[in-house]
Amino acid sequence: MTRSASNSTSITENPVHTILSKILKLIEQFISFAYNCETPMNEEEHHSYSNFEEIFSSLVSSFFFMLSGLQSAPLLQFILRLDFNYWFSKNQQV
Repeated sequence: MTRSASNSTSITENPVHTILSKILKLIEQFISFAYNCETPMNEEEHHSYSNFEEIFSSLVSSFFFMLSGLQSAPLLQFILRLDFNYWFSKNQQV
């Protein structure tokens, strides 16, 4: 296996990378959804919006849980900056 192939394999198997990729893909899908929504939203669009919200909340909670277990000072500072005023983690049960 070449070095570049080894690096790409380790990146795709990295759980932090996987969750970040899922979050970014969900954001992309949400932007497309929001662009195509009617004003005001119909019942189906409200349901889709709620679904986006639930999935996003779950992914962000998993992301913060995963990062908080790494016990690295720079990562803990990164988490603190991302979660300013505990906006993301306020619904997480500890």
